[in-house]
Amino acid sequence: MARNGSGTYSRTQSDYTFNTVIQETQINSELNDIATEITNSVDKDGQTPITGILKHSVTVGQTANTGSAQGGNVIATEFYEIAVCANPGDAVTLPTAVAGQLVIVVNNGAQSADVFPASGDKVDGGSVNAAFALASGANALFICQDGTDWDSLGGGFFTPSSTTTLTNKTFNANGTGNSLSNVDVADLAAGTDGQLITWGADAAATTVATGDSGQILTSAGAGSPPSFQTAVTGATNGFAIAMSVALLVFNLV
Repeated sequence: MARNGSGTYSRTQSDYTFNTVIQETQINSELNDIATEITNSVDKDGQTPITGILKHSVTVGQTANTGSAQGGNVIATEFYEIAVCANPGDAVTLPTAVAGQLVIVVNNGAQSADVFPASGDKVDGGSVNAAFALASGANALFICQDGTDWDSLGGGFFTPSSTTTLTNKTFNANGTGNSLSNVDVADLAAGTDGQLITWGADAAATTVATGDSGQILTSAGAGSPPSFQTAVTGATNGFAIAMSVALLVFNLV
């Protein structure tokens, strides 16, 4: 074959000289070789089966740009490895969006990295110029659907050992809005001993303040959270009197 290991084609014959007879064997040899190499090429319409492993452009051992800033460390290869991410939000930037373009980003750094689109572009239909958070130890494949929009395909944005803090992210476990399900009690944020969880008049989760010793939980009616209140003395005494009368009647019987 006339191609070397890097895919460079080399002619099988030397340059032909003007006003010199070209030998039949020379021209046939070169044209046949060219025909062979065209046959070995991949048609753009996809009809040619690929029999080997494609080689992609690769950049490894990169350090994410310090600080969450768009435009730093612009990715120029299909595969890009972040080897060092010293601070949460250190960043890299995708190339300018071109329909059909594909980029794989791997974060082998110690912290979550921000993957920015180029200026004016966006990722996953989010806000223009907003970064994509790529957790430490995770990877993502970005494919461009048009001249401004990248879509991410996960190789795992979060890992089992990830402690990445997410800010202003939406969880939509049931498809009806922000929600989380199957959360263990032990995983809830720490609170104050004695507080109770309830919902306020605005339907937002809140807590019932702890009461004093001996107070009882008292309903405030629909639309208001309950609270701990001191038991009414008269009611307590009335209950005690009623019990005493009942016992007296029982003993008389």
